[in-house]
Amino acid sequence: MVGVTMKGITPIIAIILLLLITISLVGFAFIYFTRITEYAGQQTQQQLEDVLLQQQQVVRIDNVVDTGPNPNTASLLALRAIGSASVPESKISVYVGSTLYPCDLTQDPIPSGQVATCTIAVDCAGSQVRVTTPGGVDARDCTT
Repeated sequence: MVGVTMKGITPIIAIILLLLITISLVGFAFIYFTRITEYAGQQTQQQLEDVLLQQQQVVRIDNVVDTGPNPNTASLLALRAIGSASVPESKISVYVGSTLYPCDLTQDPIPSGQVATCTIAVDCAGSQVRVTTPGGVDARDCTT
């Protein structure tokens, strides 16, 4: 009699074990894909915020003045932050012709709507000065 009962219980135990294994695998898969989706969402949000900030960092050249013909003189640029975010000096690149020059700002960062003077150690007379920021580019001819 014991042998007959065991034969009837074995398939039930096997089915229960298969169901438990299946439910466990589905649970692990759900947790795994949920974490991947959350991580991807966070990364996408961070990248979107970075791109939006970059697009808000825009500078316009109000004026470019060469301070003299002496090679040791500098050129002055009046830069206005026209975007909705302040623009740090590290995000500003100044080119005279095709050569990059470091910009020494009087106010770092330039607050939105404000003007700051950028000094570059080059005689820019007769050249075009180009300023690039993450949000755009502006160019102007240098005057003496």
